[in-house]
Amino acid sequence: MSSSHVLSIVDYKKPFNIDLGSITDYFSTVLATNGNLDRGALKNGNLLFKDHYIYNITITRDYIKRKISAKCRAQMKNLVTYELDIIININKPADILQSTCQCVAGKGERAACKHVAALCFGLLDYDENKLYEACTERLQQWHQPTRKSSKPMNILDINFTSLRHNKEEEDKPKYLKFLESDIHIPEATTTLRQLLIKYNQQNIAVASILLLRHVSDGRIPLPARVINQGPLSLSLQQNLIYMSEARRGEAREREREKEREKEENETETRTLKKGTRS
Repeated sequence: MSSSHVLSIVDYKKPFNIDLGSITDYFSTVLATNGNLDRGALKNGNLLFKDHYIYNITITRDYIKRKISAKCRAQMKNLVTYELDIIININKPADILQSTCQCVAGKGERAACKHVAALCFGLLDYDENKLYEACTERLQQWHQPTRKSSKPMNILDINFTSLRHNKEEEDKPKYLKFLESDIHIPEATTTLRQLLIKYNQQNIAVASILLLRHVSDGRIPLPARVINQGPLSLSLQQNLIYMSEARRGEAREREREKEREKEENETETRTLKKGTRS
C-alpha cells in the first residue's frame, strides 16, 4: 500500500463499517484456530480503549482494503508502546482480515491480543458515534420542538385538587388506635394504656393478655395478627405472666366473695323462717 494514501483518522471522514459481529467473529475464529479458549483479550481490550490507551490512529487506503495503524501504551509498563496494524475490507459490515502487534501475544499475521481488541473497539466507537461527520455536516437541532402531549387540554378545564390529610389521625399514637379497635372489656382500658406506653408499643401482643374473656378452658384466644408476631422478651413475658396470674387471682377472690355472700343470705333467710314459725 502506498504511503501517499495515509490519512489521520481525523481527516478520514468515512465510517469503517465495523460492528460487534465483525470483532467477535474475528477473535473467535483466531482463538479457536490456536486452541485458545480464553476470551479475556476482548474484555481487557475494551478496558484499554475506555482508559484511552490507544492513540495516533492512521488509515492507509487501498482499492478494496483499509489498513488501520495505531499505537497502544503498555498496561503494566508506562514507557513501553506497541505499534499495531489491522487490515479490513470495505464490506458492510467490514471483515477483519489480518492484524499484527509488537507484543508477545501479537505475533503472526492474525493476532488476537488485547491491544488489537482495543483498536477494534475504538473503530467501533468511531462508527457508532458518527465521529466521521463534522459538526457542520449535521442538521442543527436546537429549533426542533419537544414532543407534545398526545391529549392537550385547556388550562381552565383542568381540575386542581389536593389530598386531605387527617392530621389528628396521624398524630394519634398507635396504641390509641389499637384501644379503639380491639378493646372488648372496658375495665381493662386504663391498665392496657399504661402497659402499652411502658413498653413503647414494642409488641402488640401484650394487649391480648389483659383482654380476659370468660372461656371454659381458661385459655385466652389471640387474634391471628398477634399469633404471627415474633416472641416476646423474657422480662416482658415474666411481667405479663405475673399480671395475668394476679388478675386471675382477683377474679377467683371475687367469686369466693360472691359465694360467701350467697351463703350468708341463705343463712339469714333460714333464720327468719324459723323465727316466723316459732
